[in-house]
Amino acid sequence: MGIRNEVKELEEYIVALRRHFHQHPEASLKEYETAKKIEEELDLLGIEHDRVGETGVVGYIRGKEGKTLALRADIDALEIKELNDASYASIHDGLMHACGHDAHAASLQGAAKVLKKKEKDLNGTVKLFFQQAEEIGQGARQFISAGLLKDVDGALGLHVSSRLDTGKITVTPGPISASCDYFKATVIGKSGHVSSPHTAVDALYIVSLGVVNLQGIVAR
Repeated sequence: MGIRNEVKELEEYIVALRRHFHQHPEASLKEYETAKKIEEELDLLGIEHDRVGETGVVGYIRGKEGKTLALRADIDALEIKELNDASYASIHDGLMHACGHDAHAASLQGAAKVLKKKEKDLNGTVKLFFQQAEEIGQGARQFISAGLLKDVDGALGLHVSSRLDTGKITVTPGPISASCDYFKATVIGKSGHVSSPHTAVDALYIVSLGVVNLQGIVAR
């Protein structure tokens, strides 16, 4: 049986998992039950796994000696109230899988199930990254600090898109996903009287202009 047919046979399994994750969303760094469910599924498949931080999970499918590939999915939800009335709608008020991470996690579990059956035939190792806290830019840091990328030769991930028809997959060269980083700037002002603003340094005004102009660099 070709791998395409094997994946098709897992459709109900993957859909059921996706709906479970969708119904039980958890905020960034609080994905405790999500991680527990992921571990339960990996245990059923006989896949070795470890926790990364408190709520991330990494699984290992070890084939023959060779290169190491990481397959990555994010697992956190957004702090958004779900208004859908689907049978699998969120049961946690104020939390919703509105960015597709429920589908990402379920898809990676499906890939794990297919690859585990072919473990002895694999020329190398596959690491399964179920990454927490993608929405706040903190989950990847924990995988990196744990040294899980040091021996990785390549990484693959995916993201759902409402711009594509169901059943379609697209591959785009170059960067395609958003990235976030942080910096802190301190503006030191100089007090003065409202009657002579030219003798003062208005820190609030400077910061306001800074926010507007910095956003203009990114967006415009």
